[in-house]
Amino acid sequence: IEMEHRANFKGEKLASIFHPTMGYQFEKVFEGINSPSSGRHPYGQMSLEVVLKYFNDFKAALEKRGILNDSGHLYFNLDEAEYALSELTNYYNGVGMLTDKRAALIFTHFAKHKMRELERIAKEIDEEYQEEIPSSVGA
Repeated sequence: IEMEHRANFKGEKLASIFHPTMGYQFEKVFEGINSPSSGRHPYGQMSLEVVLKYFNDFKAALEKRGILNDSGHLYFNLDEAEYALSELTNYYNGVGMLTDKRAALIFTHFAKHKMRELERIAKEIDEEYQEEIPSSVGA
């Protein structure tokens, strides 16, 4: 069953969900917060939406594989990233708890760190799916 599951997803790279421009997108989020137009520059918000797409696509891919559950380090990292991204979305929409520019910058830094962590985890999962399963497993 494990071999069949891996074979079904072997060609789908989770790490490819995290586009190489993710760092650039976060720089635009930072710039949007720092912009003189009350900290809600539209380019920052658009870049945040791109990052949210990466997050949602990754989460959907994990659900499709059936490897997402309510415990463990993967869920913990997803939950923390989702919280930070949600609060940043609220900030750009002028609602929520982030009313201070400095707090929004801290949340952006944290979200960037968490998204890099999710990318690292995606690479680990990709490597795991590329490994051959010993014939003694499941025998």
